[in-house]
Amino acid sequence: MSILLPAVIALRFFLLAYFFVGMPIQILLSISRGVAFNEANNRRFRIMGWVALTYVLIDLVAPFVLHALLRNWIPADFQPETNFAGSLVSHLFAFGSVAGLLLIGKAFRAGYALQSENALTV
Repeated sequence: MSILLPAVIALRFFLLAYFFVGMPIQILLSISRGVAFNEANNRRFRIMGWVALTYVLIDLVAPFVLHALLRNWIPADFQPETNFAGSLVSHLFAFGSVAGLLLIGKAFRAGYALQSENALTV
């Protein structure tokens, strides 16, 4: 058995853990120190949003792309569970979560801009 697949799975696990557990913990620690609106938190929200969007898009499209590319090697009785529209509907919650994450990031950027503007007027 090749060691490549377990290595890719482990790398994926650690990356997802960092982006979706580690970064939120860093944001919470920053907020607990009284520094909610800063450039680091803005960057973390932006990174988490784009990584989440990329992950959801890959999760949505990859089965269909792999099936199209490898259809001669895949047995006929193994087909994707649904069509693309059904898969898109099943990913609506994930897309909504990504949109919420990006909107929270946008709110933090606005808070940072207001805080910076307020610091200049004092």
